Amino acid sequence: INNQMRNGCSISYMFIEKRNLSSVCYVKAALPRVLDLLSAHFRYSRGSESALSVLLLQDLIHNIYSQQCVPPLNEELEEIPVVFLKQYIDSPVQALQRAKEVLDIYLQLITQTNTAVDWSCTVEYSYSYTTPVNTELPSTHSTEATQVNLRREQNSSDLSFYKLGFIVLAVCGGIFLLITFSCFIHRKVPSSYRFWKIFLAIINFLAQSLGMNLSNSVNSFVARLAAITALFCL
Repeated sequence: INNQMRNGCSISYMFIEKRNLSSVCYVKAALPRVLDLLSAHFRYSRGSESALSVLLLQDLIHNIYSQQCVPPLNEELEEIPVVFLKQYIDSPVQALQRAKEVLDIYLQLITQTNTAVDWSCTVEYSYSYTTPVNTELPSTHSTEATQVNLRREQNSSDLSFYKLGFIVLAVCGGIFLLITFSCFIHRKVPSSYRFWKIFLAIINFLAQSLGMNLSNSVNSFVARLAAITALFCL
């Protein structure tokens, strides 16, 4: 790390983001990425001090796998933790710091744990486990704004409903006026009371087709108009 430039060039690489992973599963997922990082971005002249340091670090990680200190990812038993991959654009120093952090966590696991480390990460690598849950409470401002919008939508829908009801009643009144006027001219009653029942049924059907239910008061109002019209036509 000390041999790297602290300013200037940056490198782009994929690495494991810890998020809610346990230390065990983070090390298991990140060790292969450390090898990829060293192979892709830290190549030096053969025999140089930096080249020897990289080679020693690579040999150390390969030794960890060969001695079965950390089992490799098992694609048959657990999902590959691609959901934890994140692209980083850092200086070489920052990239090596991430690799060092992984090895430091591994060292703590094997030196501070009295029992054998359980490297099973099937649950933690699964998609359902990695999906973040939003536990933040909504702000007062956003809650008030939502309530205001709901009231506006409710008022708008109520206004549309009343407008539609007024139109239906106006049409009914106009039809009854035409029938009454016709009765005045011809002095005869419409065929029978069945006519009014059919007419009311048609009005209800039209209202329901428009997405509204005529209340009992509206039905009563229409029935009274029918009765008055019939009296005028006698």
